[in-house]
Order: sequence, then C-alpha cells, then structure tokens
Amino acid sequence: MKTEEHRKIEAVLFAVGREMTAEEVGRLCQIEETKADSLLVELHASYEHDSGSALTLQHKGKFWKFTVKDNYLPLVTTLVNHTDLDKSVMETLAVIAWRYPIIQSDLVKIRHNKAYDHLKMLEEREFVSKEKYGRTYRIKLTPKFFDYFDLPSQDAKEAFKKVIPPDIQEEIKQTEREIELKEKAIEEEDKKKPQVVQEKSDEEKAREAAEEIDKEG
Repeated sequence: MKTEEHRKIEAVLFAVGREMTAEEVGRLCQIEETKADSLLVELHASYEHDSGSALTLQHKGKFWKFTVKDNYLPLVTTLVNHTDLDKSVMETLAVIAWRYPIIQSDLVKIRHNKAYDHLKMLEEREFVSKEKYGRTYRIKLTPKFFDYFDLPSQDAKEAFKKVIPPDIQEEIKQTEREIELKEKAIEEEDKKKPQVVQEKSDEEKAREAAEEIDKEG
C-alpha cells in the first residue's frame, strides 16, 4: 500500500521528468537518501506487478525514471522527439554528436565556459565519456547515448545537426577554420626548422671503427 512518502516521490519523478538518483529524490522530498532508495525499490515492485498501469519505474544503475512499459512504446515513440535535457545542454550535446570525437578545448571555444557544467551533467547521465588527450580531453559518445536516442552512430551526426541553431553551426565552422590554419602554420614552421644531425654515440663510433679495421684486415 502506498504511503504519503511514496506519493511524494511519484510527484517529484513526474514533475521533473528526467532520470534522478535516490539522493536527488530524497533531497527534494526531504527524506534521507537510504529511505528514499528503499521507497523507490518498493515503488518499482509495485508498478512491475500492476498489470493495469501503462507506466513502469525504470531503474538503470543509480538512476530512476518513470517511463512507458515496453508493450506501449509503439504508441508513443512517434510523439517523443525531444529529451528531458535543458535546451542549452541539449545544444552542447548536439555539437558533440555532430563533431564527435571532439576535443574539450575546441568544445569550450564553441560553447564557452558553460561547456564545463554541461559536460559534467552529460557525464553524470552517461551520455559522454572523456579520455586524456595531451593537455585536454577527447569527448566521446557512449553506448548509452545511442541506446537512449535510438540512433545508429552513422545517423547521429545528421540527426543532431538539426538541433544546433545556425549561429552555433557557423561558430563551429569558424573554430574549425581557425584550428586548420593553426595546424598549417605549425607544419610550415616545422619545415623551416633546420634538420638537426644527431651526433653519434661513443658506442656507435667504436663499432664503426671496428668494422673499418675488419675491412682493412
């Protein structure tokens, strides 16, 4: 039987409409995290056994979210053309998807300092991952991203390109032109540098001397 605390959690999950951790749910409902986690488990079991409900409480890793049961998905998939991400965060994700794998420093040039907060949020949602790349990071899309948006990797770029406003698309192109010019300048500088002849080591000199003696012998 549902208690007032169960109903509070339901209200929060419905109102927020995105994946949430037990810690987030507990904070909003003013319930301790361990208690919130137990209540979420109970709600999950309740919805699983309720054949009269089209909803289920989905649990993936540390995240909880209300969603439609599998047998009802065909009725709603055509209506779901947006995500529960904030518009600005969605635009950052769209830039990553359109230009992945993208370097973090390049993403920051395009999306400015807000990119750091967006990346943190997207990492927490497990839509992107980061790997060390010199002094910065390479941003990559995760399997969860493709599963969540139901997009094969080859279609992701074009699909997400439509989300990016024209001004941001132009900023991306400008950044790419700047990067290309810098790379060409570095290449030209490298060509101008005199070739340094590496001095032979004593060991190499001794080996060559021995070879010369063998030839003379």
